Amino acid sequence: MTQQSTPPPDGLREREGMSDPFNPSPALLAKLGSAIVHAEEMLFPTGHIFDKAALESVVADPEVQGWLDEMRKMAMVPVKR
Repeated sequence: MTQQSTPPPDGLREREGMSDPFNPSPALLAKLGSAIVHAEEMLFPTGHIFDKAALESVVADPEVQGWLDEMRKMAMVPVKR
């Protein structure tokens, strides 16, 4: 009899290291989506300083950084200049 494994709860992947960057957690997807919306808002003349602060917060997030590191290893995101 084989035992079924259940996926780790959100946040646990962050501590253990992300094993599959192509299967991000729902929390990570929400953070990435938030970054996109705030970036879009910053591009408009009516953008707020809050959008910049929100982007800085997402960029500094450990789960986001772990995902970016994994994607960089596979050359799936641009290299910082």
